[in-house]
Amino acid sequence: MESLRLDLDQEGIDVSLIHPGFVKTPLTERNDFPMPMQVTAEQAADAIIAGLVKGRLDIHFPRRFTYLVKLLGILPLLCAVRLACA
Repeated sequence: MESLRLDLDQEGIDVSLIHPGFVKTPLTERNDFPMPMQVTAEQAADAIIAGLVKGRLDIHFPRRFTYLVKLLGILPLLCAVRLACA
């Protein structure tokens, strides 16, 4: 994403990376597993629009959830799997 951002900046195009959590939609309503910190489609759209208006490079929603996932990603794999499956 960073290299795409650099390439497109020369063309005057901004690039933002969106890190969504679970969004309540008819499709996700079919899931039979827990979806913590789920947001509505309207909340997701508001978060994306607000991030774009502010020129954010990374847009997270809900922040608590996506930051938790990011934290799991830097842990050793075995630790992350045990925490995620607990």
